[in-house]
Amino acid sequence: MNPPNAVTACRNLFKIQPFLAHGIIPALRVEDVKIALAKKLHETTDRRQIILPADQIKDYLDSYAILTEYIKRHNIEVILSLDNHTDASADGCSYLFPNTDAAKTLSARRLTVLSKKEIYFSGAVPPRRLRFGTFLYYRGLISYYHVMESIAWQKERRPLIGQMAMQIGKLTPDKFARIIVQVKNGECFGRVARAQKLLSDHVIAALVKAQEKYDCRIGRYFIEKKLFSSDELQKLEREMRKHNGNSG
Repeated sequence: MNPPNAVTACRNLFKIQPFLAHGIIPALRVEDVKIALAKKLHETTDRRQIILPADQIKDYLDSYAILTEYIKRHNIEVILSLDNHTDASADGCSYLFPNTDAAKTLSARRLTVLSKKEIYFSGAVPPRRLRFGTFLYYRGLISYYHVMESIAWQKERRPLIGQMAMQIGKLTPDKFARIIVQVKNGECFGRVARAQKLLSDHVIAALVKAQEKYDCRIGRYFIEKKLFSSDELQKLEREMRKHNGNSG
């Protein structure tokens, strides 16, 4: 159960009911809360910025401090699903949440443990569409640790779809909360937002395109770590495209 002060802080910043606050707190990241705070401090009405009283600003800042401190202490980092059946380019990314055993086992906080085990896959590549890091893992070319670390590396360099939607005003913090609480393991934020009719296909496509401009393709991680050369990665990317093309 989340502590009352964290729930109150969440309600204050996201303007949501207690049951929804309890639901989203385990899935929140500091960046989500930071954007929600920025929106509260720059509220507008009729295109005019609201001048907030000093006590209201302090209330928002206190809520931010309480909630981010709780997240840093208790939330295991949300990680991307390795066993993902969706198209790698669709709607941003899929999630595993911190209240699942899988996420607890494979969270960014345990990367050092995984690095010591250096788990490699042995067997046939699954006959379905795969992301690049996943493809390399199933080929037995990189360890599970490197898959997870590459995902963390990419996440640090590229904002998520929901965060971008809040930043540009396509989602209010309360609508963001309504979406994130419905995202199940392995689902994409964009797909849930579309199903709830809170983001249109056009907006999602624009956000994905904007996200791609951050130029943090996961292949760069493998080059930086000297796991593969640029030529080797190009060859492997061609092999992945061929695999995905044959997977339907």
